[in-house]
Amino acid sequence: MEFIKQIKFMLTISVAVVTGAVLLVSCSTAPPLEEPIADDAGDISFVRQVVPVLLGRKVRGYEELTALTDIITATDRETLIRALMEEDQFVSYWSEALVDHLRIAREGGKSQFGCYGAPLLAGPVTDTLADFVLNNVPSADFGTSFNMSDLLASIVKHDNLFTLYKAHLFPMVNRPASFFGDLAEQMRRADLATNFEHTYLNRQQLCLQCHNSETSASGEESGWDRTHAVPGHFEAAIYGSSSGTSPEQASAIFRTDVRFGSLNPWGINNSCGSFKPAVEKDPENFSAWFTRPLGRQVSVRNVSEILQFGYVELDSDGLTRSLPISEQQQCEFCSTSCDGVAVDEDAPLNAVNAAAVKTILVDNCATAGCHDVGGGGGDSFQIPTDDSWHTDLVNIEATTEPAGGNQIRVVPGTASDSYLINKLTGVDIGGSQMPLGGGPLAAGQISTIENWINDIPSGAACNVCDTLDCNPPYPVSIPGHEAAAFLLAERIVDNVWKQAMGYPLTIANYFPRNDSQLNILWHLTESVFIPSNWSLKELLVKILTSEYFNRSAPRFAAGTTPYHLPMIYDPWVDADPRVPPVSEAGYDPSSNPQVHNNAMSDGIHRYTAHNLLSSINSALDWPEPQRFPPATGYPDSNLERAIGQYLSDSSAGSTSTDFQALLHWESVHGVCDKNGVVGSDWIDDVMTQVAGFGGGGGPLTLEDLTVLLKDWLISDGTIATTVPDSLLQDEATVLADYFGSALNTDASTLANLEDKLRGLCGVMIQTPDFWLAGIAPTAIGPEPRLRVCNGVPCSYQEICNDLKPAIDNLISGTLTCNSDSVTASLGLSRNQLICPNGICKFMPMATRKVEICLANPSKCLRTPPLCDPRCKSIECCGGTLPPLDKQGMMVSWADGANVTQAENIKVLRLGDHRFTTLEKGERVNQGDLLAITPEGKLQLDAELGRLQTEKRDQKRQRKPQLMLITGDRSIAPKRDIKQEKAQPLDEKALTARHAEMLRKQRQGPWRWGEAGRPLTNEQRRGYVGPEEEMTKQYIEEQLKLQEQGAQKQPLR
Repeated sequence: MEFIKQIKFMLTISVAVVTGAVLLVSCSTAPPLEEPIADDAGDISFVRQVVPVLLGRKVRGYEELTALTDIITATDRETLIRALMEEDQFVSYWSEALVDHLRIAREGGKSQFGCYGAPLLAGPVTDTLADFVLNNVPSADFGTSFNMSDLLASIVKHDNLFTLYKAHLFPMVNRPASFFGDLAEQMRRADLATNFEHTYLNRQQLCLQCHNSETSASGEESGWDRTHAVPGHFEAAIYGSSSGTSPEQASAIFRTDVRFGSLNPWGINNSCGSFKPAVEKDPENFSAWFTRPLGRQVSVRNVSEILQFGYVELDSDGLTRSLPISEQQQCEFCSTSCDGVAVDEDAPLNAVNAAAVKTILVDNCATAGCHDVGGGGGDSFQIPTDDSWHTDLVNIEATTEPAGGNQIRVVPGTASDSYLINKLTGVDIGGSQMPLGGGPLAAGQISTIENWINDIPSGAACNVCDTLDCNPPYPVSIPGHEAAAFLLAERIVDNVWKQAMGYPLTIANYFPRNDSQLNILWHLTESVFIPSNWSLKELLVKILTSEYFNRSAPRFAAGTTPYHLPMIYDPWVDADPRVPPVSEAGYDPSSNPQVHNNAMSDGIHRYTAHNLLSSINSALDWPEPQRFPPATGYPDSNLERAIGQYLSDSSAGSTSTDFQALLHWESVHGVCDKNGVVGSDWIDDVMTQVAGFGGGGGPLTLEDLTVLLKDWLISDGTIATTVPDSLLQDEATVLADYFGSALNTDASTLANLEDKLRGLCGVMIQTPDFWLAGIAPTAIGPEPRLRVCNGVPCSYQEICNDLKPAIDNLISGTLTCNSDSVTASLGLSRNQLICPNGICKFMPMATRKVEICLANPSKCLRTPPLCDPRCKSIECCGGTLPPLDKQGMMVSWADGANVTQAENIKVLRLGDHRFTTLEKGERVNQGDLLAITPEGKLQLDAELGRLQTEKRDQKRQRKPQLMLITGDRSIAPKRDIKQEKAQPLDEKALTARHAEMLRKQRQGPWRWGEAGRPLTNEQRRGYVGPEEEMTKQYIEEQLKLQEQGAQKQPLR
């Protein structure tokens, strides 16, 4: 586990819409995730942790720590988060974080120094530029030259991250890698395509062969499912196949010969690229494929258009999931043609020529490595030698079909529509003609097969109906443009989660490794980020107010064990269930929680390189880190490279800590000797204050200055007087030895005081407190006698007043900042009144969608989403109500609530087609949609509490809000697995399944998992042995599980 290496090192110093027979689903939430034990570390710890995440620096000591903690007490954590995100530091810090997420090269031939360097626009940052780029095509001109640095800051201000990724496509293509020779253009394209897939889609073509949303080498078939994808065949939608397309087709859209034209996208500066307005036929003569065949006259502009189209569609209706076309056709056929039809399961065996057809296929096609049982070859179907030889043929869709697809291998009664005949004749097929490598079948043999197919009663097509699931929770077919935009959103969410929490929700194969990681990633993407217009702020609010942020240290953990968290930080601790001891009968996971759960210590992580250097800049007034670090000066490129800053593909950086990084850090910062500082730094200011100190309580002592320095650098001035385990002295004794004088010595009498303070500074900025995040002290620490500021709001009252305008805009009242206290003149805020936690959740929605609903009720969302607003976990609905300038829908648990006040409130009753006036004395019911106008007054008395508009504060111009009433009937009942075990296990099928599982465990990539830890010899021996004995044991275990009603259900 990475954090152990770090700590040891550092311590050494949905809506469902049924259209005809086709099911379309715009799912609004992921399945529920088991909530971890409540174990919050308190507001003091929260402030210490949230400030570095949002502003990229440490808390500025006691005054800021107490001021921000008191603001939380007067309001709440969400209000503080939103206020901090209005600070200029938030824009600057997250601009740098997003540059890292985009993998902007700082050096080499792909360097974006010109485009992402110093901004070109003068004046304060506004959202005007970002709004223009989002809502206009690349041929539009902003009118003033700008670069990506200008746009990036404007985007963070505008708070829609889609704009960044839409615009960055052009600078990315403008600076391809340098290659030479005949294949130079193809290699440039391949490099750009690889970068795009990694940065935008979180996929890689090479990996799709083994891991994709449809199947995985470490999926269920391996006996231990370690690949958990958001439901939907995303790769098939983007590339035409879940296993990807050819490298040439995937990269053809990133051709570089379209550069150096007269079009500057949106009027951007030439340093970011100029492009040819018209695209000629590809000189490399490759046809591009991205979400569909695009032909040979395409460029990166088409990528931008496709992503924009997907963004608009996701914004309009969410992700559209549907049944594949072939399944839709089969479901429609079954619903219209098979009602009451008697099905003869043996019809294919009783049709004319059946025995002869079996012989032809077995002799010619069921050869080793092709269609033999277990061979895994040819079109993924098998031809057994028993009476099930036709099972993979009749009514089964082919997988190697030509463009247009949706071919059925054998259509009962109609040989001319059967794809098997196409494969045997070689006409209009995908892949090779059958039999592979053996020459075509004789015409007579093909005629025999045709006669067999024609003699199968057409009613036999109804055999498939019993195996169809025409109403799955999450259909898998997705439009290509939506799939591309969704994967981009998912990638951004994973990046932001990692930035805030230290570890990603996906592993090296680009997928979550367990359900817990999946459900967080899925929910944050589909229910929070996309509906909130790709808002960075709303995403951060959801993450930082979740139960996973700011948890107690393991030694103070609630419960009987510190291992009570889902495996979202370190998924690799999970024990292999296929081998002892987990596979043994009677095994109790609670007896070994460390191999089934995470502890909060698994969440400890190192701050990013930029965060560490920004904290130095903020505390000591040293030069701030540059986006393109210089070769010399401070901080230079060697320092940034050493501590893990991303600089290029070959110097990709990390947040791990190694000995060389610490040595380099110490060589630069060891005694805090004013690297590159011209004039005074913070320690100089401290020395000046010491010389002129006239405060009460006598002269400043060494202890006073130590408290001051620790408080300012790591926000905790505590000096420990207890000897830690395994050490010989306490901190106070060590400090006295270091200074060479008792800590109560008058500091001004120490001749080498400045050198000692700088040396102590060097120690503090190399401690775990400075470098590591995830767990923070819960006590406030002592108040320093001296407060030294470095030109920023520094006193308690100044810090409070700096945040006051933002907070006043968020609350129904006024924040009052005193010299050492904070008060807020409010009772319940509008948020708490109209959408109280535990009764109501907010689901973000584009402003225009609210307006369209109000103007045209037929366009309103009418079915309550599959979420429970009473739930407090991270994956529940959207969140609490945001500021008043945000629009969306409140989902309220108020089925049957009495209307005790209603003025200027409209209601769209379930089943009605227009809004009517809601009257006092009525009831609201599940499915009712309320339109609350800015001047409206509403009060609902529900079973769980009251929902009401505020009774005062009409000074703000609010926008109309929607409230959808939900209740028990909208929440899908939990599956009762015990009631689903009516069908007994088929021991014959189970034997074959287990034999196949054993074969895969012994061969190919399955034997090594998903590039995880190799199996030990003991574990490997657990896989071998008499297969019959293991199969018998397996069947017995499965039958036992079935009897207990505890079979694992696959995620839909």
